[in-house]
Amino acid sequence: MSKASIQAYEEIKPKRVSIETRIYKYLRNSGGQKLSNILEDLQLKHQTATSRLSSLHDAGLVVINQNGEYRATYEWEVNSTIEQRARDKKSKWLKKGHENGWIVNGMVVNES
Repeated sequence: MSKASIQAYEEIKPKRVSIETRIYKYLRNSGGQKLSNILEDLQLKHQTATSRLSSLHDAGLVVINQNGEYRATYEWEVNSTIEQRARDKKSKWLKKGHENGWIVNGMVVNES
């Protein structure tokens, strides 16, 4: 992580939960919204919004539809959203690992 990333994280840490709550309530009340609408309507920086949306997605509280709109999940979707999100992240990590040579024949390569 870069110094700037660490600094940004430290600055936002105390506000993280309240920002997530604002985003979640906004999506729950407004339905599906594009990222640009979320940024504009809630006056958030891109990195802040995408980070908080990612956390909400990890928690199963937000999904992204095929049109690229974020929306709050329904209660019955939460567990499946968490499971699907974990599968998607693992798949992405494995793909990147194979592409970059970190994973070979299903094994993590340690070059130390």
